[in-house]
Amino acid sequence: LVLLDPDVLAGQPRGLLVACGLDALSHGLESLVSKQAGAASRMFSRECIRLVAQALPRVLASPDDTEARSALQLGAHLGGAALRLARLGYMHALAHAVAEFRHLPHGLLIARMLPVVVAFNAPVAGALYDEAARMAGHDSMPALIAHLMRECGVTPGYADLALTAEERAAIVARCVGCL
Repeated sequence: LVLLDPDVLAGQPRGLLVACGLDALSHGLESLVSKQAGAASRMFSRECIRLVAQALPRVLASPDDTEARSALQLGAHLGGAALRLARLGYMHALAHAVAEFRHLPHGLLIARMLPVVVAFNAPVAGALYDEAARMAGHDSMPALIAHLMRECGVTPGYADLALTAEERAAIVARCVGCL
């Protein structure tokens, strides 16, 4: 049984909505292109991406928009359903590894990796990404992500975290070992 109550999101801080919303988007993106993806997980992934991409900016612009909050929650739920079927990938692997060295919100660490990992995966998964982006009203996944990053005020990448060479090596070792 799943109960979704859009009123739970009412009054939440903008930063929390951004981090959780972009984390939910990552669930859809990662499960969409997972080697373990199937028809059901991809259906959930596409709808997660569509709903979150359309609802998150609306919620940020108008926090009292119950319809947008409801769509955002449903998108997050579907992303969770997709990841249970297909698993996650490099966005989460990197964010979990970086969190060992820089204690930042999980969703923010994930969000900052969205454009980087999508660009890395594009040679193999670009068509799947772009199909989902078009369902959300954008020409391509890089365009959709750039739009959301601007709307949410998130800077891509980890350059400003000043990770040491030793920390970067440990992060790479952990990521290679977990996928």
